[in-house]
Amino acid sequence: MLYRIIFVLLVTVFGLAGCLTTKQPSAEVIAKLQGGRTTVVVYGFCVPMDHLIKTTMNRVTMTYVVNGKKIGTMQTCSYKTFNVPSGYWSSRFSSGFLSGHGGGHLSDMAFKPGHTLYIYMKPSGFGQFEGRLVSKAQADKGIAEIKKIGQLF
Repeated sequence: MLYRIIFVLLVTVFGLAGCLTTKQPSAEVIAKLQGGRTTVVVYGFCVPMDHLIKTTMNRVTMTYVVNGKKIGTMQTCSYKTFNVPSGYWSSRFSSGFLSGHGGGHLSDMAFKPGHTLYIYMKPSGFGQFEGRLVSKAQADKGIAEIKKIGQLF
């Protein structure tokens, strides 16, 4: 029994350690990313109930921050296109202190010059959202669904 507990503990620790490390591109790759612009299409920030009843209570403004700089804002349960400087950056979404939405987490990613990234912001619990890169087809389908969601207030 003790061996099982130790085994599970070791697997958990090493599994989490693997999740915490991200493979950062080389300096040469990062240098090639500089100097252009990347189009970023973001959609989501809806909770499952919004999709079920095709209505959201209200929409809250989220601020998109890339490399520590404010890029723009968007409403929850909506979509928006941003123009971002190319490079390898950290990015996130934040909201006002009293809005009830904690924000959106994105992993560091490569913003390639002239490319378009499609990011789905999905619920991850406790008022938080997590970004996931998706295909253009998935983004088009998700945006079409969001367009059907009304607003109560």
